[in-house]
Amino acid sequence: MPGVAAGHNERIGWGFTIFGVDQEDLYLETLNPGDPKLYKTRNGWAPMREEHETIRVRGAPDVPVVLHFTNHGPVVWATASGLSHCDGSAPNREQLVT
Repeated sequence: MPGVAAGHNERIGWGFTIFGVDQEDLYLETLNPGDPKLYKTRNGWAPMREEHETIRVRGAPDVPVVLHFTNHGPVVWATASGLSHCDGSAPNREQLVT
């Protein structure tokens, strides 16, 4: 039966969702116990890059957030024990590597 398997028009796009693709690489970073904004690299401790953003919420006050980045990508989770997880597959990862 003929048909279009993937494509788009002016309003929608459609495609394949059945492929098992590795879309994320997580890195476990070691944080400095004396300063959790420093993370361990092979050259010693390095400061995380910080970005201040505001999340606008309809019908509620804006929510300020602070985002942290290592050379592996954005920090997506951190623990009080001094570990953080970074998403190395972030779309702008190339811009984050120093």
